[in-house]
Amino acid sequence: MPSFKNTVTKDINMPEFWVSTVSYGGQSAATFYGDSKAEAKGRGDEYIKSQSRSKQFIGDNGDNGNGYQTIEE
Repeated sequence: MPSFKNTVTKDINMPEFWVSTVSYGGQSAATFYGDSKAEAKGRGDEYIKSQSRSKQFIGDNGDNGNGYQTIEE
């Protein structure tokens, strides 16, 4: 099953900024910039969190009768 990965590096074109590249299953999904490494990482992590909440999967344990079960936090 594919998963998200958040990679944070200095921007090669604008070295005063940090860039967070979020990939999903090996393909780029989103890019975020920040003034600090922590800011860029936080933006990428928030994106991953929001995307993970919206994912649904089909399951037969504890489903709600329609075949779908949302991921509970």
